[in-house]
Amino acid sequence: MKCSRYFTFVSLLLLIPSPVYSMGIAEDSVTTISSDLQESYSISGNLLSGIQSEIMNLSNTYIVIQGNGIKGLGKSDEYGNYKFGNISSDIWLEHGSYSLTAFKYVSSEGKYLFGTANISLNKNQQVPNVDITLDWASEDEEKIIESFFPLLRYSLSGSVFSNVQNQIVNVSNTQIVIQGNAIRGHTKSDIFGNYYYGELYNPDELYEGSDLRYGNYSITAFKYIPSEEKFLFGTTNVTFNYNEKESDVNISLDWASKDEERIIESFFYLYEYSISGKLFSDFQNESVNVSNANIAVPKNNGCAVRKSDDYGNYKLDEYSIADWLECGDYSLTAFKYISSEGKYLFGTKSVSLHNNEEVSDVNITLDWASEDEEKIIENFLLNLIYSFSGSISSNIQSGTLDVSNANIIIRANGTLKGLTKGDIFGNYNYGDLDYGLNYGDYSLIAFKYVPSEGKYLFGTTNVFLKNVQNLSNVNITLDWASEDEENLIKDFLLNYEFRYLYGNISSNIQNETINFSNTCIVAKKNDSLKFGRYNEYGNYRFDDDNWLEHGNYSLTAFKYVPFEEKFLYGTTNVSLERDISTYNANISLDWASEDEETIIESFFPLLRYSLSGSVFSNIQDKNIDISNTNIIIEESYIRGFGSTDECGNYNCSDLYDFYMLNYGNCSVTAFKYISSEGKFLYGTTNVFLNKNQYLSNVNIALHWASEDEEKIIEDFLPRLKYSISGKIRINSDENENIGNKKRTSSSSGSLLLKYNNSLANITSNNSSNSISEAGDIYDEENLSMSEKNKTTAKGETQNKTAVTDSMDKAKAMPELASINLIFTLFLVFCLFKRELTK
Repeated sequence: MKCSRYFTFVSLLLLIPSPVYSMGIAEDSVTTISSDLQESYSISGNLLSGIQSEIMNLSNTYIVIQGNGIKGLGKSDEYGNYKFGNISSDIWLEHGSYSLTAFKYVSSEGKYLFGTANISLNKNQQVPNVDITLDWASEDEEKIIESFFPLLRYSLSGSVFSNVQNQIVNVSNTQIVIQGNAIRGHTKSDIFGNYYYGELYNPDELYEGSDLRYGNYSITAFKYIPSEEKFLFGTTNVTFNYNEKESDVNISLDWASKDEERIIESFFYLYEYSISGKLFSDFQNESVNVSNANIAVPKNNGCAVRKSDDYGNYKLDEYSIADWLECGDYSLTAFKYISSEGKYLFGTKSVSLHNNEEVSDVNITLDWASEDEEKIIENFLLNLIYSFSGSISSNIQSGTLDVSNANIIIRANGTLKGLTKGDIFGNYNYGDLDYGLNYGDYSLIAFKYVPSEGKYLFGTTNVFLKNVQNLSNVNITLDWASEDEENLIKDFLLNYEFRYLYGNISSNIQNETINFSNTCIVAKKNDSLKFGRYNEYGNYRFDDDNWLEHGNYSLTAFKYVPFEEKFLYGTTNVSLERDISTYNANISLDWASEDEETIIESFFPLLRYSLSGSVFSNIQDKNIDISNTNIIIEESYIRGFGSTDECGNYNCSDLYDFYMLNYGNCSVTAFKYISSEGKFLYGTTNVFLNKNQYLSNVNIALHWASEDEEKIIEDFLPRLKYSISGKIRINSDENENIGNKKRTSSSSGSLLLKYNNSLANITSNNSSNSISEAGDIYDEENLSMSEKNKTTAKGETQNKTAVTDSMDKAKAMPELASINLIFTLFLVFCLFKRELTK
């Protein structure tokens, strides 16, 4: 029984934890022990950290980026991720060094989370995993945060409510004025009295904007109540600092005092006034149409005119008269010419724009205008916009003449005011909001050259634009032009510089289908050359910004056919002396002779080229990712730069800052930094641009860059555009206060153990991932955490010494355990011997 008792005692002693487990790691230190340790010191199993605390939300954390003259602000998304320099947008980061500062105010704690990281953008353009670890901010760090407040853009929201006793007052559409050093904003409440002011934040972009900024503001709310003939008024103050979105900024409204009414009056200039109403006729037993009547309102030392709709309704506001009406008194004048009566309808109304921003039911009654009222109307006619329409016909008895596409010249006092053409049926119209005519007399001249007769058709008429704004049936009859009329036409054509030329391309080649898209068209007059526009169907045109001048031209069309390795060629002559525009100047193409190819080559310096191709890896026994390889195209200087797609293809027209290439030699350089290898892929090729404007299959083989090639690449780095992305996280030292989770480890992961209230992160031998909790300084050339210099979010450094000390302590654990076991066995032996002696 005694032996049994002592064996039980020994067993219990063997189960006592070794004292070494309270010695291992100094307090407040976090050490990562790598899987590079000897195999015998790895730990496996499932452990429970036992840390219970609240969840910390890292969404919408501010990130300030500084460097290279940039000071921008971003935000993390709902998961704590952020990005600067979006490849798909126009916002870029340039080659150089940047500092990142992240911070967020935690209302429940009444203090800030804060963290920093540094990044050097050099070889890698897209730098991921630039994570920023947050800790509670010190006093000095809070001062840094406060220096960033001017970068923030704030918004406020709330509601207005009535404090008027024993009375229900509608607070919808209440005016809200936000004032800082000056008035910063003006808005209105919705139908429920809620309001919002501020700019929505775009976390994908460096933020530059206006709106509300750091500082103190006063918010003033007011509304005019017509039934009471007085104002509701209320005010409150708000300070913008750490909280970007100030909500529940509620304002209580009560009847305004006289002093408060004076304050309100000072805001009237902010109003966007509008007037609306309806027109009526004052005739008994007579129906008069008041649709499309003119309503004139004087404003800004001028006059604006608006028309009523089909039902006589009208509205004067920014959208109808191109600007808001300002505070003041106005006289509205409505009038309409009734052709069947040969006289005007007329009516007037006065309106005061002061208290009420939207003045409705300003109805105007119309009656026949007196002589004095007609004189008033004539003053407004200069503000009207007129148009007219009609048709062209021939007065020639014998034969049928085509009067389609006749030219119509509009002149006033001998000055050209407009030019138009009849359609294929001889109908025409001129005048709208863009090309409207004003009140006054106009002469119309129509003419057309008839090649079969070798002479002109000519006709003219006069029109007076006064009472009727949209004049119809202004018809013009054509006859053969007299000598004087022909001289008039020629004089006009000689002085009118614009000529329009249209045609299409066809093939004279039998038994072969030819694609005429992108055929080059050159118009030559003496020594001047001009290229025409062409489309995918082989049609071409000279018009708008590439119009031709008066004169005779030779047209040359050509296109290089790569699979035939020769040119299509065609030419024709056209005279632009007898008409403003010429249609159907068609060109037929055939294979070019040697002499014709010589002519084509003389046009090469005028051409603009583009090229496309792909890059591929020439590295043996390695699978290299060639997506997003940089492409630089150079002539005497850089003409374009960008990157390949995910398959390694590129097209110069998709490159950034690309300019069409010129005839001659150009070089295409491709390079990409491979982080895993710590070196560049590089390749280059030269191409001669001559025959083919759209050169494809300009492919580039990539190899590892030599030292000289790396120097070439370094010259290109300042031209590149970079992006940074990463995640916001919490410092592991704060897990007891921040992080509401049970952290466990197994043999296939990382272990979190607690020694003397400290944490160690020990990675087992067969672990594929390790957990890192310390903040880092990142170098884009080596994005993994540097064992040389691990920096916390507060800038505290843990170097290799800490890791080595921890490793030595870990190695000491088995030796101390052996001593403990020997001591225990010796004690048991002594007790057992004493018992036997008894």
